[in-house]
Amino acid sequence: MAIDVAIQFDSTPTGRAANSYSGLDRANTYFLQRPDSGNWPSDASNDDNKAKALIQATRAVNAYPGLIDDRFINDDNDQILLFPQRNVARRTGIVDSVGADTIVDSELANQSQEKDNFWQWGGIRIIRGTGADQVLEVIAFTSSTGTIQVVENWTTPPSTDSEYELMHRIPDQIFYACCEIAYLYMPDADSGDFDLGAERGLLQAQRVGSFSVGGHSEKFVMVEGFMIPPLARQYLDLFVVRCY
Repeated sequence: MAIDVAIQFDSTPTGRAANSYSGLDRANTYFLQRPDSGNWPSDASNDDNKAKALIQATRAVNAYPGLIDDRFINDDNDQILLFPQRNVARRTGIVDSVGADTIVDSELANQSQEKDNFWQWGGIRIIRGTGADQVLEVIAFTSSTGTIQVVENWTTPPSTDSEYELMHRIPDQIFYACCEIAYLYMPDADSGDFDLGAERGLLQAQRVGSFSVGGHSEKFVMVEGFMIPPLARQYLDLFVVRCY
């Protein structure tokens, strides 16, 4: 990622400084599969704008009325974002071996319910021993060997005295909603036809509910001061209903 350090973008699950429900790689994958995603460029030159859009979208998700999950009320109050939940659907274990950006635990190997990438996009926290208090995003899991790969190299590599915990990724509905909202807040990728970013900013300030600029149109509602597109509302409302 080529993100300006001043943005302080952090998508680490359960991280104390986390401010996004999606990393850039996962968001890019989402938009590659989403129709009409031309305003979300895949090249790294726009990573700053994408990070800003995801941060704003995450704020919108957290502010969505009724988005409450009582699993968040627990003894682990050190995380900033509502999702994912510490102490929910997690697994703990002891490190058998370690690489620059991996750990291996033979107890994770060949679990019937934990296939390849079962833990992908979740988090791993070293809770005791060497490297304690590090928390990183999981980008891959190999079931046959019990290998967890993290998004970057360990600052302090764990060792065989290290105990870890794995947390599942955020609910898919929350991730989808975050991406859909981020798309509204993404500055134009310099199409050459019009400056959608500037037009959108003006219309947002005027709280316009729908608009069309060139060949692009959007409809949204304002919720707690944030723009929420219809598809994102469907995802969030579904989750809200399930929590009550």
